Amino acid sequence: MATGISAGLAGLAGCHPASPPMLRFGVHPWPGYEFIFLAREQGLLPEPAVRLVEMPAASDSLLALIAGTLDGAALTLDEVLSARAAGVELHVCTVVDISLGGDVLIARPGIDTLSALRGRRIGVEYTGTGAIMLDDALMAAGLTPGDIEKIYVTADRHVDAFTRHEVDAVITYEPAATRLRAAGGRVLFDSSARPGHIIDVFAFCKRALDINPAAVRALLAAHFGGRMEYLRDPQKVAPQLARRLFLSAPELQAAFGAMTLPDATDNQRWLAAGGDLESRAANLLRVMRQARLLENDTPLHGLADARFLPVHDT
Repeated sequence: MATGISAGLAGLAGCHPASPPMLRFGVHPWPGYEFIFLAREQGLLPEPAVRLVEMPAASDSLLALIAGTLDGAALTLDEVLSARAAGVELHVCTVVDISLGGDVLIARPGIDTLSALRGRRIGVEYTGTGAIMLDDALMAAGLTPGDIEKIYVTADRHVDAFTRHEVDAVITYEPAATRLRAAGGRVLFDSSARPGHIIDVFAFCKRALDINPAAVRALLAAHFGGRMEYLRDPQKVAPQLARRLFLSAPELQAAFGAMTLPDATDNQRWLAAGGDLESRAANLLRVMRQARLLENDTPLHGLADARFLPVHDT
């Protein structure tokens, strides 16, 4: 039975983007998405043609996409698949990053091993990413889903749920992960154990791509421009990127060390027909169905769209 985000998505109307020339793009806190804000500060993002809308969590972006107040959003690949299963025609136009340790399971002091999670409350988002991380962690621990109590917690509440003892451990990511480590949390498992399974993307409604392609191209160019600015001089740019996430510059650089950041050329390969994105999406669908996060069939045809990528890396 469809529950959580999937049920909420299925109950709402189709994806109705705002009329051009404004392209509304939803972004929630995550280091890989920060290049677009850097680009805006440096005048690389054409405003008001493109407006960044700051959201508390990805679930809020998904609901806003369906309600018609967003035309695109920064999401994980599994979130895109959930939206498509609910009838929202989203297309991935850029792979922003691939998690190689940026997603973590953090337990409170005194829980020192994965096997010690038996009988404990684990906070997790109602997403495919959460399901993958929990499944992998339990497998590594030699536990089953029945051995723990799963508590659904949205990303914007991870720190509160942990510090208020509502959960004994939580599957989370930056910037919450740094705050939880500072509060004494211990990382017991991370996404480096399953590299390439957690993928962050920029996705857009089909009608937004049809009626406002120039704004989509401008947004993607701005992202890659911001990315290049950081890579040219990390020491100079990191403090500026870290400020919005309430992290220190070294903490942000450590977060980037736990992910890969594909350039435009890499993206051409990822988004090609039969490319890596489609194969990873097919695997995600299997995991999500096993976890009962998806009920409807989700065709992968047309999932990736490389037409809006910059011709050359900026």
